Amino acid sequence: MGRMRIETRSDGDVDILMVSGDITLGDAGATLLWERIRSLVQREHLRILLELSGVRYVDSIGLGELIHACVAARVRGGSIKLVGLPTGLLRLLVATKLLGAFECFESEAEAVASFGPRVSHR
Repeated sequence: MGRMRIETRSDGDVDILMVSGDITLGDAGATLLWERIRSLVQREHLRILLELSGVRYVDSIGLGELIHACVAARVRGGSIKLVGLPTGLLRLLVATKLLGAFECFESEAEAVASFGPRVSHR
C-alpha cells in the first residue's frame, strides 16, 4: 500500500485537494484527509474539490471518512465534490450504493464550474 499524500491549491474560492496513495486506516491516510477537510470547513472554506486520480486504494474506513467529510461540509452550507475517481473507488461506491451521495465529475474545470459563481467573502 502507498502512503497517502495531499497537495492543496486553489482555483478562486474552490480549495482543491489532490490526493494520492491509499485512503486507509492502516497508514492513517483516512484520518489525515478528514483532518485536512475539517480544518478547511472550520475556516469557512466550504467549496472543496477532491482530485482523486492518484488514489490507488480506499478501504471502508477511508470511504467512511469521505462520507463524514461531505456531511460536515453540507451542515455548514458547503459541499465537497469529487473528480478523477479511480476505477476501484467507483466500483466501491457503486457496490455500496453510495455513488449518489457524492457529486462526481470527469474534469476539474467542470467540477470547479459546478460550484457556481465565486464567493467573495475570502
